[in-house]
Amino acid sequence: MSKAKVPQSVPFPKKTDDYRIKSSSNGLGLYANRNIPKGERIFDDSTEFLFSDVEDGDSLLFDSTVTASKQCGEGKVPTRFPLSRDVLMRTHGVPKLNPDSTNQFSGIVSWNLEVPVMLMNHSCDPNTAPSSKCTATGEDVAAKDIKRGEELTCNYNLQYFDHGPFFDQCTCGSSNCLGQMNGFKSLSDEDKEKILPRASKAVEAMHRAELGDGLPVKHEQIPLPPRLLCQDTGKIPRHVYPGPSHALAQVAVRRQDNDSEEFGLYAMKDFKFGEEVYGFYCQDWYFGGKVSIDMVFALAQLEGDPAEGTVIRLNPLECASQDRDGTW
Repeated sequence: MSKAKVPQSVPFPKKTDDYRIKSSSNGLGLYANRNIPKGERIFDDSTEFLFSDVEDGDSLLFDSTVTASKQCGEGKVPTRFPLSRDVLMRTHGVPKLNPDSTNQFSGIVSWNLEVPVMLMNHSCDPNTAPSSKCTATGEDVAAKDIKRGEELTCNYNLQYFDHGPFFDQCTCGSSNCLGQMNGFKSLSDEDKEKILPRASKAVEAMHRAELGDGLPVKHEQIPLPPRLLCQDTGKIPRHVYPGPSHALAQVAVRRQDNDSEEFGLYAMKDFKFGEEVYGFYCQDWYFGGKVSIDMVFALAQLEGDPAEGTVIRLNPLECASQDRDGTW
């Protein structure tokens, strides 16, 4: 085996019970697919996850994935969205603060793409807000009542400090529009103080470091397993998926033992008879169930989750099922 370009796709639902993807003058965006009361989780019935393993030639695969118990049609969006290091580091990625084991830095900032939030556009008066300062585990909630069909927006200044998808002319149209969006660092001292309690851990750490009120921040991508090219790699689609912990499920993927290459689903709590164990989205199998896929894990959320880049080969004859129409 050798290290070579092995492109991978990231299945991204076009439409769930929470949102749908639409195109506008600002490009692709997320729009509410239900009425969402203030304070309620935005993606209550959708899967959120992060990943940092992005190379030129990768792509988002906009499929018709929906939650297992719901039926939604497809939106009019491109079949694929090309990914690159530029998309990760400049236009759609988000900085995440990781712990520094040396204690020389307040943290290590790495860049990740977050599904589905990476398609949410900016507003100076957003209708969503983070429930936590942690990029990996925080949930987005409604900052106000949101009507079905309304675009979902967030404040980029909470996520970006001095580098990101900046623009000198903001077109959000809100009454308190700042006129531009060039990150937290560009804000006035008054505006910084106002939003700092809601800013991400990465933004807060960079701000403290600039003030001399904290340790410096190190910028470095977390090392990932190399994509190894073997004899059948080009024939097997490589897809990035989150583990069940990203759906807030009380089950997790674990190796069957320390030396095993076999994985299984394990209960993380005691379940009562009749209690739902796990609800997750389903989708049609790639190429109609005629080929296997390499399932690549996204960023780990729980301690013990498979590390990002872990690959499990799945055979449809072993893992999938057919519906009454014969679709895998």
